[in-house]
Amino acid sequence: MTRRLLLAVLAALLLADPASAQPFVIMDGLGLGGYAYAPSIVVADGEISIHACTPGIPVGNPVEWDVVRSVRSLDGGATWTTPVVELRAQAYLRAACDPSIVRLNLGDSDRWYMALSGAPADVQTVNALARSEGRHGPWEYRTDRGTWEAMPADPAVITWPFNPAPDNSGIYGAGQPSLVVRPDLDNLVLMWWTDTTLTAPAQNRIYAA
Repeated sequence: MTRRLLLAVLAALLLADPASAQPFVIMDGLGLGGYAYAPSIVVADGEISIHACTPGIPVGNPVEWDVVRSVRSLDGGATWTTPVVELRAQAYLRAACDPSIVRLNLGDSDRWYMALSGAPADVQTVNALARSEGRHGPWEYRTDRGTWEAMPADPAVITWPFNPAPDNSGIYGAGQPSLVVRPDLDNLVLMWWTDTTLTAPAQNRIYAA
């Protein structure tokens, strides 16, 4: 089904008169090949940016279902840039979707961290992690070796579905991460995600870690 990302961004941020706030298209999935959804909205340093799941670019990659694209506004939301590809899918993950972005300092310097969903073959949806010096990239994936690399052969999976399933199962898996940083608790990072595989038939469940 063709979908468009219709965002009613907070009126207090974008409009002088909150009572007149109306939904408007910021990122049009029709123009990107079919869809734009699961936005992560970042407001910092005088800029509003929206990062969303959009159609993949199957060039040089046998399977790339989704990529993360972003738009930005420097005038409080009055105007927005054209969507640009921010993070492409690593080959094992096959998708880069459902971004959730936070800024975090782990003792070295401020960096941006993105939790995202991928879809390894015959596993269904999983969550992975990427980081960048800036909120628009370039992004590097966390690897199983503990490093950060642009397109590693071994991206680290941070959450797996309780019960992996084959591609043709019709089961979603474990994805749609949402990150929250607690500065009051020494930068504790919390993550919520959905897993549909714990019960049969599949039901959506929300988990936290």
